[in-house]
Amino acid sequence: MLVTVSEQSDQKVMHMRDQERREIERLQLLNEQLRHQVTEMHHVKADMQAQIERMHQEIAKEYNAHRNEWDARRLLVSDLNELRAVREESRAKVGDDDYDLAAETADPTTLRIALRKAREGEMKASQRLIVIEATYGDVIPRRDFEDLKKRFVEMEEQLELTKNDITVLKSAYNAMTEEQNKLKRETEESARECEKMRRCATPRPKWDRCADVIEGGADRWKTLSDSKTSDQLVGVLLNEIATKTVGTGHVEYFDGLGLDSSVPAYLRYEGQVRNRHLCLRDTILVITDIWKEKAIHDARRPDDPRMPLSDFLLEYFTQRFSLKQMVAEWGYNLIDACKRFHEDETENVGMFYDILRDKARFSRNADALATRQGVNGLPGAIVNPYKTPQRVAALTQAALEQLNSGSGGPSFLKSLREVTLRTEGGDPRFMDWLPILHHQPRLGVDVTRV
Repeated sequence: MLVTVSEQSDQKVMHMRDQERREIERLQLLNEQLRHQVTEMHHVKADMQAQIERMHQEIAKEYNAHRNEWDARRLLVSDLNELRAVREESRAKVGDDDYDLAAETADPTTLRIALRKAREGEMKASQRLIVIEATYGDVIPRRDFEDLKKRFVEMEEQLELTKNDITVLKSAYNAMTEEQNKLKRETEESARECEKMRRCATPRPKWDRCADVIEGGADRWKTLSDSKTSDQLVGVLLNEIATKTVGTGHVEYFDGLGLDSSVPAYLRYEGQVRNRHLCLRDTILVITDIWKEKAIHDARRPDDPRMPLSDFLLEYFTQRFSLKQMVAEWGYNLIDACKRFHEDETENVGMFYDILRDKARFSRNADALATRQGVNGLPGAIVNPYKTPQRVAALTQAALEQLNSGSGGPSFLKSLREVTLRTEGGDPRFMDWLPILHHQPRLGVDVTRV
């Protein structure tokens, strides 16, 4: 059945890829056609613009020729009228109705008068022609102007329609591109799901069989395995095996490693040590308290080299217990608990165990763990009459948020150590930091709302 589902998924993926390829080819062809259309439209526009310029030039030439012809005609008509007027005046002076045109023409005086009048008329006509050319030299006939304006408006409307069509086509192309990307993402997701199904298509183990060998029976196994994945269930089984709960009994005593110098200082003991069977919760409480005391110890000596964690454990247990047997007992039990719970990465037991065995650097790894666990211990360490438990809890939450946001680090760890040192020993070097701690809005908490 899984093979059939996988084949169906592959077929769907191939079908979607074929559709996608055909759609891309269609869109590319459409895009190429649109580009050709736009290029042709640009060419047509350029040709029309050139035609308009050429028509303007031709109209200007025709207008000049028409005006010159019209002015010449007007001059001729004016000259003819003046000649007729001269002839009528001559007839009126002579008083002869039968005026002889031949005699008039032959009269020198008449000819001089006619010539003078003709020159005066020619001068007036020339001046008027100059004024008309200067005034109406760039004017074209209204009929031609209306025709050109009409054609220009039509071309502008056609250009706007073309632009709108191109905009619509671009929008459609963008939508198709987005749809293509969406289909591509869906295809990749389907391929990942198919690969995940192919990897996960293995027989699942029957975890209920573990209830027969776990101490407590089915009820305890149900409590341990509730809402856990297969990997987490393997960790539960490993913890049960490590704590000797899978039918192997309990180890009541540890054998001391002796007093040799190769043995860590907190484990140097001869004889048997009682096994307290520390659970995970007790182990976390002890480690948290160790980190808090280590932070206080390092803050009190900022200029001195840091004490190794293994040496500090001897000092820590010696301060807590005066008997050497109790110091060894707690040291052996802590190491045993770390061995059993070092796989539990959520509680940072493994990090503590690695630092204790010098498998991890204290300066970079322990600072983060000590800071977070030191912040968890702040509510019990801060003693201030102006801080209610609710405000102290709000301050602690703000400190944790600053650590999670990545704005903490060594400077913030140093500040936390200074606060703890101030409450423990009252060192005056840190008196300037305490008002900042009281002013909770600096850490993102409003005191008036707590």
